[in-house]
Amino acid sequence: MSATKQGVVGMALCLLAGTAQAGHFPPCPPCAPTVQYQTVSRAICEYVPVTVNQEVREVVCVPVTTTQERTETYYELATETVPVKQVVYRTEWVKQTQKVCVVKPVTRTVERSYNVCVPVTRNVTQTYQVARPVMRTEEREQPVTYYETVPVTRNVQMTCYTPVAVQVPVCAPMGCGCGPCAPACGAVATCYQMVPTTKAVQYTEYQCVPKTTVQKYQVQVCEYRYETKSVEVPVVEYQTQVRTEQVPVCSYETVEQEQEVMVPVTKPYEETVNVTRCKPVAKTRTYQVQVTTYQHKEQVRQVPVTTYQLQTRYVQETVAVPCAPAWRPFCGPTWCPAPCYY
Repeated sequence: MSATKQGVVGMALCLLAGTAQAGHFPPCPPCAPTVQYQTVSRAICEYVPVTVNQEVREVVCVPVTTTQERTETYYELATETVPVKQVVYRTEWVKQTQKVCVVKPVTRTVERSYNVCVPVTRNVTQTYQVARPVMRTEEREQPVTYYETVPVTRNVQMTCYTPVAVQVPVCAPMGCGCGPCAPACGAVATCYQMVPTTKAVQYTEYQCVPKTTVQKYQVQVCEYRYETKSVEVPVVEYQTQVRTEQVPVCSYETVEQEQEVMVPVTKPYEETVNVTRCKPVAKTRTYQVQVTTYQHKEQVRQVPVTTYQLQTRYVQETVAVPCAPAWRPFCGPTWCPAPCYY
């Protein structure tokens, strides 16, 4: 029932209310709240990607290969023989009489003295000490440390993130049926927030605990005992003696004398020699060359372009709406919510 019909019914029942005040009707029971559930449409504005192909003009360099004929000049070496006169120096050996210094050996006998070491051996008594090793067993102790693995339970605070849905009111765009940024439109967006959650977690770790014990072991200890011994040792001593002897000594004397000697003499001679020379000769040749040029060409191609457009979609929701107040018939002057019809 609409609110207009409820008002007409309420005015019609006012006459019956006066009768109730006069005591002709019993009092009404207390009012009970009545709620009506209605299905309403809610507008949601969101951006939707739209992909459109657009034409793009671009300039491309296209290689063009052509064959061209080119001429080049190159040089080749040509040999020729040319007679050349030149002076040549030759060495000749000529006999000449010259004074030459000659060294002649002369031997003389000379008496010389020299020192000689003569060995003399004698016996000498010497004393020395001898160390004899003596082994004995000795018991020793040493601390030994080993590690024992022990489990230990520990607590740790672990933080993890849980997504939670949150209703956030958003501003409705123009043309949605409400005023700009009016909260009465009921535009609500659902977003998710990561909420940190901390909880205690137990884990077991193993620790190495050192333990020390005393261990006994046997050790062989070597000791030395010293003894004194005497022994006769031959000792060699050297005595210096002077001795003489006859020694032949050779010496050299320089004597000047004349003799024929071959002497090198250089004489010039003129000769004609054939010389080979290299002469560059210019020649021309033609060859084909592949020439690549680039031409600019304009072409059109389709390029996908993505834009975002704001679109509105409607969602049906069920909302609880309280009923309008109405005058109760056959009761006193009390207003209660009018009965709702589904």
